[in-house]
Amino acid sequence: MIIINPQWQGIGRKNNVPQGAEVIHGLLGDFNTHSIPIDNSDIALENNVKGLTQITKLIEYAAKIVAEEQPETIFTCGGDCSSDFAQLAYLNEKHNGNLTLIWIDAHADLNTPESSPSKNFHGMTLRTLLGTGPEELTSKVALPLKPSQLVFSALRSIDPEETQFLEDHNIPVFTTEQTVNGAIDQYKFPFDNLYIHVDIDSLDETVFNNCATPTSGGFQLDELTALIRGLIAKYNVVGGCLTEYGPNDPESTKEIVEALLFEGFQLKTGVLGKNAAPALS
Repeated sequence: MIIINPQWQGIGRKNNVPQGAEVIHGLLGDFNTHSIPIDNSDIALENNVKGLTQITKLIEYAAKIVAEEQPETIFTCGGDCSSDFAQLAYLNEKHNGNLTLIWIDAHADLNTPESSPSKNFHGMTLRTLLGTGPEELTSKVALPLKPSQLVFSALRSIDPEETQFLEDHNIPVFTTEQTVNGAIDQYKFPFDNLYIHVDIDSLDETVFNNCATPTSGGFQLDELTALIRGLIAKYNVVGGCLTEYGPNDPESTKEIVEALLFEGFQLKTGVLGKNAAPALS
């Protein structure tokens, strides 16, 4: 299953991320996709989270799709970093926690509503999936993730609360340089199934800045596509996503996104290399 989710509310302001999701939708041609509608209603701060009402409704919408379809694999085109929240919760429950999540992102997204400086939910997504966050959303997670299921790559902008959480739980964090030099290849992932979450800001901002939070010190394009491709070749990948693409000029950035989708995630051969797919236009 492929889900197109143009959710932007997690970034805390109206932005170009919905257009990015639609550009990706167009690149997928006649691939069978499920689209979540755009909600452009104004957002407010609720329980220390901006746009909590809209985010909750959109997550419920995605949860309904996966509950009805019961897919074996899911790829999400976002949308902010919480655009695959329901999909991750579904897959973790489906595999009874036998799931490693690699979070390839400049940011850890491990804040709580209380610790978040911005109150933007995209920076709380992962902590909420771990069971600490707004009750409106933790209640949607039947089986919370455990810290032992997490691996990070390309982190380089981390808040103090997030740093403390990573240290307290001894969660493996691979820098961009360590990843490129093969450290992840030598690391044995703790669980049988793998989910690959990619925020496009894992690319260095000199390579790609059409995203919500461009950040220096990230991957070159060939490095990121090679990482994704290598993970798919080595592990049983049951899900993945590409999030936070917010194009100022879609035509100037389309080739980079195509490379991530078709050279990295290999969507032309099926959903994450599985489930034979129709030809893409």
